[in-house]
Amino acid sequence: MPAYLEPNSWLITRRRDFRPLHADVDPTPTTIEQCSSDFWTVTGVKFAFASRETDLKSGEVLETAVVKSIKINPPLASSIFEKL
Repeated sequence: MPAYLEPNSWLITRRRDFRPLHADVDPTPTTIEQCSSDFWTVTGVKFAFASRETDLKSGEVLETAVVKSIKINPPLASSIFEKL
């Protein structure tokens, strides 16, 4: 899994995987590139708030994601673990 660093910020902006997109539907592996962008600092840590996955062979955009907010270590009610 190669990772590509942005030389000025040292942030990982791209990475590539050789894997099937959905192994249960089509197990044929392909090279998928994930590009991360829109970096914001949350409690002193940089996070990518946007990402895009592309099949490098076809150029097809497979998935996009946008993060609206990140909360670090939010308080959790202990009851959410009772039914596990």
